[in-house]
Amino acid sequence: MATAQQPLTITISETAAKHVGAFMTAEGKAAGVLRVAVKGGGCSGLTYVLDFVDEGRETDKIIVQNGITLAKI
Repeated sequence: MATAQQPLTITISETAAKHVGAFMTAEGKAAGVLRVAVKGGGCSGLTYVLDFVDEGRETDKIIVQNGITLAKI
């Protein structure tokens, strides 16, 4: 049984990918993953969490775009 592919919910522009890659290299995680989460809280009602990790978790949605691997929680 084939599963339907979920639409891409986050895009990473080429320019953003270059900046993220530079930040990851500076943090010693050049081959790592950018984990992204949105949590309730903050003045607007939402707080964004960004973290460089070695690999995503099994429950993360993995997106690879413009040379960056992103794990969406």
